[in-house]
Amino acid sequence: MLTVGVARRNINPPINIPHAGWGAQTHVEAIDIEADLWTTAAVIGDENSATVIIDVDTSHFDMTQADEIRRRVAMKGGFDVAHIRVSTTHTHSAPMLQSEYYPNHHDTITAYFEQICIQTVEAVMEAAGRRVEATARTGTGMSRIGKNRRQMLEGGRVVVGYNPDGITDPTVSVIRFDDRSGNAVLSIVHYACHPTMLGFENKRHSPEYPGVTKRVVESLIGGTCLFLQGAAGNIGPGPEGFRTNLEAMKRIGTALGYEASKVLTELSAEPHSEPIFEGVVESGAPLGLWRMVPPSVADSPFAVCAAVVRLPLREQLPIEEARAQATSYTHELERLQGSGASDEEIKRVTFQAKRAYFVLRRSELYGGKTHLDMEVHLVRIGDTALVGLPAEIFAEIGIAVRGQSPFSHTLVSGYSNGWQGYLPTRADYSFGGYEIDTSPYAPGADEELVRSLAVLLCELKGKRTDRSTQTAEG
Repeated sequence: MLTVGVARRNINPPINIPHAGWGAQTHVEAIDIEADLWTTAAVIGDENSATVIIDVDTSHFDMTQADEIRRRVAMKGGFDVAHIRVSTTHTHSAPMLQSEYYPNHHDTITAYFEQICIQTVEAVMEAAGRRVEATARTGTGMSRIGKNRRQMLEGGRVVVGYNPDGITDPTVSVIRFDDRSGNAVLSIVHYACHPTMLGFENKRHSPEYPGVTKRVVESLIGGTCLFLQGAAGNIGPGPEGFRTNLEAMKRIGTALGYEASKVLTELSAEPHSEPIFEGVVESGAPLGLWRMVPPSVADSPFAVCAAVVRLPLREQLPIEEARAQATSYTHELERLQGSGASDEEIKRVTFQAKRAYFVLRRSELYGGKTHLDMEVHLVRIGDTALVGLPAEIFAEIGIAVRGQSPFSHTLVSGYSNGWQGYLPTRADYSFGGYEIDTSPYAPGADEELVRSLAVLLCELKGKRTDRSTQTAEG
């Protein structure tokens, strides 16, 4: 029997923590909180094993932070670390937990991360204790709120904006978990779009549109909703993005929530067996009455595993050179912030500092290496597969994996168990742009990832119980 349990905790941050992470922002701290930020945990499994899927309202965790959360959950709950998935919604209006260019806020960031860890472990333990027998059904809808964001200007420069002709993935995937009485216990909504409606001028902590979507689904369907961010590396909210328009943000979150709720509602009518005709009642018109028969509880094959995919890397800047560059910009930013400099000066150096620390992190993590062993997390629930990986993959990659998967439904997500940069398609390297400039991966990494995941998914399709960690090389 499939079982599921879910629980949630509030993780609202202190106001004096570095807010967001926009290079163009002039503020450091937020002024208030637009809506509660949550950490939500689901424990799903059968009599043999279980997976823990955690949804956190924050931008992303680095690999060390994600590993620490997983370690604590495993130690407290007795779970296999490889079976734990820590995903983030990728909201750009939450605290930045990697703000090295704000060294004076180190203690505040550390304390807030500790709060996230404690609350997440509590949520997992409560969810584990609340597991009930459940059925799981998956469906898909369509939403056009996500737009391609790789905009090419007349001079050939690619910016993060709006490309109406670019590829998108409008698929809204949902999974509904009902208890034996047919009541929704858990719903999962999966969609690909950067939560960047609230831009660099926004000064409020916010879960952004995924937070709105979760609230809409829970109000209409009941139970608890998790949001899993999809292959959103080159997908954003389009021309309304970055403008700090709360009403527009709430509108797109509501629209996505309505679409998800529509599919979830339709799924609630599916678990009946063939209706049985009971007879006719004479009522002016002869009325044919049918009886809907509850089904026997179906067996949903369950499996969970971690696997390692080997991807090619670019050459990185020497670490000492990268560190000197980042330190220089940090000192300059501190000087400007303390001297009453103009907003434009602060924006310019904040942007340069952020980019410099991107370069430093890549040098520290990947310097001298030709390949990266990326851990991917895979779950099978019946004929549905969930794939989580620690990168911002382009929409084309998610679509390609789904197309080669043997499962009827395959939900491919980034922002899971850490963050290892943008992973573009080979074709995009020739155009350049932010995602390409900051990516640690060599051209062709996308093709290797798709090939490896196709193999792993085919193997997972034939498994009914968990497997140990393995390595997949194309």
